[in-house]
Amino acid sequence: MKEIDLFPRRLKLAIGKGSARSFAMQCGLSPSVMHQYLTGKSEPTRLALIAMARAAGVNLEWLLTGEGRMKKGKGSVMIDRNLYEEIIESVEESLMTFDKTLPMRKKLDACRYFYDFFQDMQGVDKEQTARVMRLLV
Repeated sequence: MKEIDLFPRRLKLAIGKGSARSFAMQCGLSPSVMHQYLTGKSEPTRLALIAMARAAGVNLEWLLTGEGRMKKGKGSVMIDRNLYEEIIESVEESLMTFDKTLPMRKKLDACRYFYDFFQDMQGVDKEQTARVMRLLV
């Protein structure tokens, strides 16, 4: 399923813990129309999309396509998914090479560290990852 086809899921995330009924009212839409959007039985109009993005405080592009940052403002962080996947693979390969394991929390911490480190480089240096992982395990 394409990311663009997951609009109902993104809309639910945008609404958050509040009720769909009250969110519909905030957007100037009827609860039944909102239900149609949430179940994927109907596609919102351009004006409805704008109203929903504004009411939820999310970026219109994210709501529509799933691309870009979800939330507006400085607190949003955009993750390079390909880089993160490459880092995870490199960490897992290092652990297998050393025949070691790490608790999930430690693996996540290592991946975050490597993401910060390799973010501005031209990809993941697997040898450097292995050297650091050897110190961790």
